[in-house]
Amino acid sequence: MMNSLKISLAGLCASALYLTLASSPLNLGMTQTALAAPPAYKPPTVGSPSRRVGGGTRTKGTPPMITLLAPPTTAYTLQTQPVIYWAISESKYPIDIQLMEANPDSIEAMQPLLEKQISIDNAGIQKLDLKAMEVTLKPNVEYELFISAIMDPDNRGQDVISSAILKSVPKTGKVASCLQQADKQTVTYENLATCGIWYDAIAELSTQIHTQKDNTKLKAARRALMMQVKLPEVAELDK
Repeated sequence: MMNSLKISLAGLCASALYLTLASSPLNLGMTQTALAAPPAYKPPTVGSPSRRVGGGTRTKGTPPMITLLAPPTTAYTLQTQPVIYWAISESKYPIDIQLMEANPDSIEAMQPLLEKQISIDNAGIQKLDLKAMEVTLKPNVEYELFISAIMDPDNRGQDVISSAILKSVPKTGKVASCLQQADKQTVTYENLATCGIWYDAIAELSTQIHTQKDNTKLKAARRALMMQVKLPEVAELDK
């Protein structure tokens, strides 16, 4: 009788332990993924004021949302011909693109490096490849990029405009040290974001999203970065 009771108690304890482990989040691989920390963008300490402008217009009614995927202050790229991303909520408007030095010191420097009008087929996240546009940035020079939705070609004062500041920096000094600390053979978008290389981080992440369309973690990471730089409207559009 005593042996039977011991066996029964042991069985009950084993069953309870199994149920506890089976229902515990720590026993499920998916919980570890779900709780994984999103990439963290650490902006460079450059002391620059907020320069990003997003979606400003005097148009009556509800204008489209248009914004560069950029932080409020100057952001870095390691490329002299970077890929830059922007977003728009509607596709029916012509788009005007202008790129120029943010702090020109001569009449020549005041001339835009890029002036172009394009059309887009779909709303959402868009790509601007400066290499395809044959535009090269000078190292350590701040540039301002303007993306405008042309509401009325006869009244450009009605344009919906977004702008942001970018700067091509060499992979030296603090930037090189930060990337080396990652101790990885391949630099990831997480490393780039942590080291303050915003535009390259977004480009790398967006490339992965394009090639791995079913990977929801990648889109979630991009949305997390948008929220960090106060672009909730892009995070909403990117779902």
